[in-house]
Amino acid sequence: MVKLFTLSVLLLASSVLGAQIPQGLSGAWRFEEAGSGIIKDFSGNNSDGILLGSPSACDGYISAGLELDGFDDYINAPSFTMNTQNAAFSAWINTQSIPNWWVSVINTHKASGKCGLAFYKNQNQLAYYWNDSKYSFDSGLEIPLNQWVFIAVVIEPERAVLYVKPYGGQLEKSVNFDNHSFCSLKGVMIGRDSAPGWGDGERRFQGRIDEVRIYSRSLSESEVIRLSDMERCWNYPPRISVSDAQIAYAGKPRSFSCSFQDDGRPFIEGCDNLMQGTSFQKTFYWSKVSGTGSVSFTAPYKQTSQAVFSEPGNYQIKIDVSDGPSGIPEQIHGKTGSVFIDVEVLSEEDKQLLADYRFQQQPDEDAPDSAGENDLAQRMVFGLPGQNWCEGPENSKAAGFMPGENTFYEIQPSGNSQSELADIKEAAVSAWIMPLAGSPEGGRVCFSAKNSSGKVFTIEGTSTLSNSKWHHIAAVYDAVQGQMLVYVNGVLDAAKDIPPSALSSDWYEPLIASGYSEQRENFAGCIDKLQIFNYALSRNEVVSLMECSELVFAGLSAEADISGRLNSPDCRVDLFDYALLADSWLSFSPVNADITGDSAVNISDLALLAESWLSCKDPQDPRCLQYYE
Repeated sequence: MVKLFTLSVLLLASSVLGAQIPQGLSGAWRFEEAGSGIIKDFSGNNSDGILLGSPSACDGYISAGLELDGFDDYINAPSFTMNTQNAAFSAWINTQSIPNWWVSVINTHKASGKCGLAFYKNQNQLAYYWNDSKYSFDSGLEIPLNQWVFIAVVIEPERAVLYVKPYGGQLEKSVNFDNHSFCSLKGVMIGRDSAPGWGDGERRFQGRIDEVRIYSRSLSESEVIRLSDMERCWNYPPRISVSDAQIAYAGKPRSFSCSFQDDGRPFIEGCDNLMQGTSFQKTFYWSKVSGTGSVSFTAPYKQTSQAVFSEPGNYQIKIDVSDGPSGIPEQIHGKTGSVFIDVEVLSEEDKQLLADYRFQQQPDEDAPDSAGENDLAQRMVFGLPGQNWCEGPENSKAAGFMPGENTFYEIQPSGNSQSELADIKEAAVSAWIMPLAGSPEGGRVCFSAKNSSGKVFTIEGTSTLSNSKWHHIAAVYDAVQGQMLVYVNGVLDAAKDIPPSALSSDWYEPLIASGYSEQRENFAGCIDKLQIFNYALSRNEVVSLMECSELVFAGLSAEADISGRLNSPDCRVDLFDYALLADSWLSFSPVNADITGDSAVNISDLALLAESWLSCKDPQDPRCLQYYE
């Protein structure tokens, strides 16, 4: 390296307070939430930092800061990336001692090709490195102890400018005229150097730190002056959070909402007073960025708004959140944060039954997909096969699984085609099951699914399923409303709120009756009519899956089913039907309760209802006088 010369000058601070320098801001860590273990990145690039060791929260230069012990405390932001020949690093630090060697303040996450900001034992002077060089540059800029100090370096292709300003003091600079090539930052560490074998091995920072920033461009001198003059008036834009990979249906209202974190600024009554403007009302604005059709928002200036998309396709919408009005006081302005949301808009016509397994094949054969799609259920045997069929609820075959036989079905696409189930955004699963006699009592329905962010959500039902009796179960993943639902025998059994995001392509486990992956016990009993839909079924649709034909009545008089839970026939004869018959009889209104068809409601209708009721085959419904055995 050729060092040309060093220039040190004194700069006068600007009187402009709180001026924002947002362009090219790649990382901004404020250390406001150390207790969570995550240090938020307020630049909008989501390069959050992770606390390592045991850093402690402390009073920072602005609001809260972080104190590092110089031993094993540091912050790791592994997702940060930047490749540039122009950059700027800055921080406010308060250190209590002169280091024995080098101390790293901001550093790239790699052992070679490092770029960052540091200080050196020689008079505690500010230093930097760029692609593993420039560290021997003698800046002559001393960092005072036991007080807050602003430090920064600005990189340009042919020079680097270092800055130091103690709180209440003057800003000084030193220039290194030398060539600076591109540096690639892949991950950032704050308070630690990644190079082994130097001094204490990892050159940790000891002291307090606050307001760390990285820019992917060179700041001008006036911008650095304003940055060092932040005082306590600095205002960051609100940090906004929304669910990702959202879906909607064309022509149907879809609710969107956001949450946000804010620093409580802008301040009022000047910087020294430190009265935060928390009373400023946040403002919101929803808008369309791109998409194949139009988007109308019912409440575009509210935190929650419904949107209606005119036609199917891919859209992008945006939410802007502002933290206060501009010009209060004159030099301090409200800041706006923005987040873009990708929305896939589907058509109601695309809703369909994707997989339908009736298990009518021979016991040793695969189960075809009766929905006409390409996914078959391949029979897998990893033990001694036992009884593997039983009488289903529709007086036909059902798949049987005996304890200890280690037999299950695996859903596989036919040939080389892709599974129809891998590309859906929400789902509903329906089946008839009968736990085997002798199985442990107290079994409940459990449903798990993975969303597009890779997070697995699980919901467990509340009802226990009796052995040796058929039960209809259904599970729903509603990506529009953000819910998981479990139904047992047509009744809602459990509900859970989840982020309203689409399913992952590997949202399900393609196994029927196996508990392998999560080390659960295999199912022992019978399964029939397993169906998978590519949309969220409504309650009425779940009830309708409990078909009347041959399922409940088994040859009895279906005319006796005149009412039900939803004031309409529900494929069973029970108290609902008796109540409607009694009401019609007393009011002499034969419209709905004329079961025998003689234009009157009388004892003949009651007799036919009683005959059907006594033979009721509704699975475990206490309103039936006889359960299905």
